Formats: sequence, structure tokens, C-alpha cells
Amino acid sequence: MLTAELIVDSRVPSDPALSPDGRWIAYQVSTIAKGVPEIWLAAVDGSEEPRKLAEGSAPRWSADSLYFLRDGRIHTVDG
Repeated sequence: MLTAELIVDSRVPSDPALSPDGRWIAYQVSTIAKGVPEIWLAAVDGSEEPRKLAEGSAPRWSADSLYFLRDGRIHTVDG
């Protein structure tokens, strides 16, 4: 049965970004309840469970790192 809690707690993936080597996909996950988007990472071949990397939005890859926005500033996965 569909409830208000299920709707509010639903996770909505968006803004996928494929790594330069084609092995990883980073994407943004949003929920209505939390209001703060998260950056998640998944192996394209499904060999690893997707994992949360950080709070942020708009993931983008460069040749050597993953970048995203948080609090209006550009961050990398390394900090």
C-alpha cells in the first residue's frame, strides 16, 4: 500500500555521470524529506554495492577525480 511515508522517503536518482574509464557511475540521490542531495557511486558492471560518497549535487568527472557541488562550492571526493 502506498503511504505518505513511502512517498516522502522515496529516493530519486538523477544527474548520472560516467567515469572517464567507463567503470563507475556517480549520481545524485534526492529525497523530499531530507532536502539535502547525496552523491552515490556504483560500479557499472554491478560488481560492488552502490555507496554514498558525500552530501552534494551535480557530480562531474575529470580525468583523475570526481567533483561535485556542496554549499555552492566545488569539492572532490578526496576533500
